[in-house]
Amino acid sequence: MESLKQITDIKIEPTSKVNGKKTTYEVTIVPSTQIFSSDMLVIEFPPEISLPIKMNCSSPSTRYVFDLSCFKGNKQTVKILLIEVSSFLVSGTEFKLLIHNVTNPSSLRPTSPFGEIVFKDSR
Repeated sequence: MESLKQITDIKIEPTSKVNGKKTTYEVTIVPSTQIFSSDMLVIEFPPEISLPIKMNCSSPSTRYVFDLSCFKGNKQTVKILLIEVSSFLVSGTEFKLLIHNVTNPSSLRPTSPFGEIVFKDSR
């Protein structure tokens, strides 16, 4: 995984905004190049958000992502490996991924921004 793919648009939103609550974070992505099987999305979460010890991710639809796996890269980084994807996952195609059991910040203060968010190319 040498090069980085460009992302046209990405949105990361919790399904619940209750402070301190475990929730699912929905990641909506619009890539600017085709996404292939074995490409990897890397997301660095703000330090105020707690990630579970064992990561659990899924795709809400099997239209574009057939199989995936996720794990922590370090304390605040999630790596999502797209094991098998559709050949129709091309530039401009919106798709979603879910990251489960993430704990929202416990404070009402604004959180830090997300850090690095990149797609690593498997080719």
